[in-house]
Amino acid sequence: MVDGGNQPGIAILKAARIFDPASATLLSSAKEEYDSHIPGFKDVSRQEFELYLELARKEINSGLPRDPAVFVQAFWVSNSARLPKLYSMYSVFKNLSSSSADTERSFSALKNILTKKRESLSQSNLKHLLFLN
Repeated sequence: MVDGGNQPGIAILKAARIFDPASATLLSSAKEEYDSHIPGFKDVSRQEFELYLELARKEINSGLPRDPAVFVQAFWVSNSARLPKLYSMYSVFKNLSSSSADTERSFSALKNILTKKRESLSQSNLKHLLFLN
């Protein structure tokens, strides 16, 4: 098992949870904490950050049933004009993977493709076979 504290990107992954409005209500409301971990977060004004937390709390406390995947996207689209800098950052960070499952699957697939008999495959052909797998 790899110690999460020794992985340089783990701080960004943890801090990026702020872009989920449901998590935002539970995480630290100290903007400075995110300034040091998320590139570009210093450009977000304190007023925009506080407005985001207020809107997120209001949305979460509304009690409406919601599908988490749909809720996050809908929240950001509906508030993109009020939270322009945070919305642009959300657009970048929404695709961060917070687990290594995809990487592990890739390694397993590569192990099955790149056998002793296929060690001379070019990188291009290996990519093509991985895509097909």
